[in-house]
Amino acid sequence: VSAVRELEEETGWTADHAEVLMIGPTSSGASSEKIAFVRATGLRRIGDGGGDDSEDITVHEIPRAQAAAWLVQKMGEGYELDAKLWAGLWMIEHHLDGRPRG
Repeated sequence: VSAVRELEEETGWTADHAEVLMIGPTSSGASSEKIAFVRATGLRRIGDGGGDDSEDITVHEIPRAQAAAWLVQKMGEGYELDAKLWAGLWMIEHHLDGRPRG
C-alpha cells in the first residue's frame, strides 16, 4: 500500500498490483535501515508526480526495454547512479533464483 502511494506521489503513476520482491538492508552491518524492491504492474498515469513541496523530483518516463541503455547514457554524462537501480531492473525481469519472470 505504501509503495503504491509513493509511486503516485513521486511519479504520478498508480498500479493495480504491487508485489514485494525482496526486503533487505541498505548497508549490511552499518545501519538498520531497510529497502523494499517492489514490482508494480497495471500501471496508468493519474497525475504529474514530482512529490510534495519539500521534494525536488523530476520524473523521467523511459520504456522498460530502454531503461538500462538510458542509465548507461546518464552515467556517460557524469551522473553517479545508485547501484540499487541496476538491482531493481534485474529483479523485475527475474526471480531471485535467476529464473526469468514469465
